Amino acid sequence: DYVDVNTGKDVSDALQELILANPNKTIFFPDGEYRLSKPICTPANPVHAVSLKLSDFAIIRPTADWDSDEALIRLGAAEPWNDISIAGSNYGITGGVIDGCGIAKAVSIDSGRETYIRELSIKGAQVGIHIKLGANSNSSDADVRDVNIVGNNKADSVGLLVEGFDNTFANMRNSFARPNTPKYDFNNYTRTEKKAPVIAFNVGDRIKHMTFGEGIILSVIPMSSDFMYEIAFDTVGTKKLMASYVSKLMKKI
Repeated sequence: DYVDVNTGKDVSDALQELILANPNKTIFFPDGEYRLSKPICTPANPVHAVSLKLSDFAIIRPTADWDSDEALIRLGAAEPWNDISIAGSNYGITGGVIDGCGIAKAVSIDSGRETYIRELSIKGAQVGIHIKLGANSNSSDADVRDVNIVGNNKADSVGLLVEGFDNTFANMRNSFARPNTPKYDFNNYTRTEKKAPVIAFNVGDRIKHMTFGEGIILSVIPMSSDFMYEIAFDTVGTKKLMASYVSKLMKKI
């Protein structure tokens, strides 16, 4: 499986399919440019987790029509999970360049534990790294090291935004962005709370997912500023997927 690089075209759907089709694999990005029109999300579920390995000169950038409030790379967003006892819980992103082009956030850790970000160069990002409230009683247990962050030189640019607890940071450099912005209002800085997505599917609905096929909604669970769908698929079993990630990938049938 591979995705063409340096085409200038949107490869977000192709990359997302590649991630979901290769559980417990390291997805390698050779040198070149990868354009995204929407975030790509990795699973936090250790059974389906993947790691992303970027070559030194692999660059991920948003397309010109980028309009998402989420990061280009969302680690653990596909399947929220809280388990370090199963092999596969240690995943993340290593190497390469994430270029926000002045309009996009770079990387977020949305769920899971033992998630890592290493040897990454972040340029022109509205938010460099966002560690959200973790799955383990808000503990995210993330490990971030050897990261260089350059913001977009705007007043609301943030280098490192940390909400979850019990993280480890080492050898980080930050410029043209606030070094660390807390969750709550501080020194006239206001964080606007994101509105939850509209519930597009209800319990009992039959749906078709572009990768997992047909299934039925078992439950819809509110989670902070999002919702989680528990879906029993006909061929791949039950999965837990975030509404903000999955809504554009499936339809009611």
